[in-house]
Amino acid sequence: MKKIKLTNLKPEQWEIYKKIKLKSLLTDPIAFAATHEQAVAYSDEEWKQKLTKSGDIWLFAKYSEKFIGIIGAHTKNAGKESSIATIVGVYVEPKYRGIGVGKLLMNKILKDLKKHEEIIKVKIWVAETQIPAIDLYKSCGFKLIGKKKNEIFFEGKYFDELIMEKEVT
Repeated sequence: MKKIKLTNLKPEQWEIYKKIKLKSLLTDPIAFAATHEQAVAYSDEEWKQKLTKSGDIWLFAKYSEKFIGIIGAHTKNAGKESSIATIVGVYVEPKYRGIGVGKLLMNKILKDLKKHEEIIKVKIWVAETQIPAIDLYKSCGFKLIGKKKNEIFFEGKYFDELIMEKEVT
């Protein structure tokens, strides 16, 4: 674990973000809203904008010189949800799962979210089939608060999506 470094990327490093995001969409397609085919079609400018959007936080896990994990948070929700952040894009390369990389990413982003005084709660959505992800979120203090029935249509089947949340304290 000492070799795992968490870092942010500069806007000009958007290609690193693109590479790990495309890999995540191939490795765990049920876990993300976009498909690999949709993401491949994004222009370079769209990739840059995703990484630099105001109110978004992106963290990357790096092992030696290789980027192996990612997590994001949207902090600029509108109206009545302006005090809620949303965790998105959680991914760790399969080879590095089970050694605490996801927990490092989650704990760091939760710590960063505490710096936003307006944020009192963090939400995350997860496919019911993503048991290791659900276990990670529970271990970080997230509680299951609801379920969207048949919310995800993937490979000809419907799956439920779980809603989890955690107070920021």
